[in-house]
Amino acid sequence: MNRLKEVPLARLVGTVFGAIYVVVGLAGFLVTSGIGFAERTGATLIAFDVNPLHNLVHLGIGVALIVAAKAGTSPARVMNTVVGGTYLLVGLAGLVIMDGSLNILALNQADNALHLASAAVLLAAGLHRAGATSLGNSATDDSQEDDTADDPTIRQNAPAPSRRTLTTGDTIERRGVYRCSCGRFAVLLEEGGTLPQCTVGSDHHFTFSGVPKRKATARAS
Repeated sequence: MNRLKEVPLARLVGTVFGAIYVVVGLAGFLVTSGIGFAERTGATLIAFDVNPLHNLVHLGIGVALIVAAKAGTSPARVMNTVVGGTYLLVGLAGLVIMDGSLNILALNQADNALHLASAAVLLAAGLHRAGATSLGNSATDDSQEDDTADDPTIRQNAPAPSRRTLTTGDTIERRGVYRCSCGRFAVLLEEGGTLPQCTVGSDHHFTFSGVPKRKATARAS
């Protein structure tokens, strides 16, 4: 259960939906024997009409989602957004072309409903980003100091999370400052946030530095 919570939403949704569409694509070939490649009247798979072209589209989309999810959080977000946007257009177009000559995917009402529902979930997962606030970056100015480097309050009462070394795209377990291994970039994230890519370079690791003490606001007398 804890391991599942560490999987970023974009990667989880991409993997699940990718697997579903691969299964649907393969199952579609079991019922489309003898159906024309882009036949407008397809065979029925449960409640959905499919033809060989439609099956190939399902397979291609499923594989693309899985590959992007395996590649990392950023690729998963991009692919979820692209596929979600495409399915939104296909779902809306299907309502118009369902009974016409342009219906080369053998779309029916159930297909349109599935595509629109998939679009909603994939777009939500692709566009969702946990907030992150940059604390320091001296990529363009070596004299710029990290605000948290010598702050004694940053490590007080701040036990480290279960995972001490993290990489870009990982979801953090608690609010705090996460410092890049390059020593020139740090970021303050809320619990459930996603580690951004270091602006100094790539393939860097992050470590939990602690929880900064909130500064009290002075009241005017």
